[in-house]
Amino acid sequence: MTQNKDNTDAYKSPWYLKKGFIFVNLFFVLGPLAFPLLWKSREFTKKEKYIYTLIVVTLTVLVIAAGSYITVTLYKHYQYLNDVMNELY
Repeated sequence: MTQNKDNTDAYKSPWYLKKGFIFVNLFFVLGPLAFPLLWKSREFTKKEKYIYTLIVVTLTVLVIAAGSYITVTLYKHYQYLNDVMNELY
């Protein structure tokens, strides 16, 4: 770390702790698996970290619920089609 004129530590984040990289990983690639990067990064405020965590957890729960619903619906349709095919043959 280097010191600037104000005698405060200047910190340069590595590429994997930059806001853009973490944002893409949170919402498009890794989802909740990117939480360690989010919480380690100094580029986000504590409030932003809590907000992004809440948003990603909510989206993850919604995706899991939608996937479960779709799976159950497809299985019911499969059973119906299977019954219809068994009646025909």
